[in-house]
Amino acid sequence: MTEVGIGLDRFATVIVPDVSGMWTYRVDAWGDPWATWLHTVEVKMAAGQDGPELANDLETGARLLERVSRRPDRRMERPVLVSAAARCAMTALPLPIRVVPRCPPRSG
Repeated sequence: MTEVGIGLDRFATVIVPDVSGMWTYRVDAWGDPWATWLHTVEVKMAAGQDGPELANDLETGARLLERVSRRPDRRMERPVLVSAAARCAMTALPLPIRVVPRCPPRSG
């Protein structure tokens, strides 16, 4: 599959059957919760939303970071992930500092 329209999450492919008849195919797709969260928060901040308006989004980001920090393959990055999760809740910090992705979770 190839991407159609950069950044639009649209893909295309050509399927060429080797014999005539009825065919079926399956498309598997995976989401990227971290990229989705980060994009959403960045768009809302650019639109002028502040900390109180983004409270639910910041809570979601903290939960994503904490969930990833518990994965065995992220053991070495756990302190950074836990710190970033805690920073999301620190209302005394400027909003951009609370959102900066210091260690974004890897997909997978």
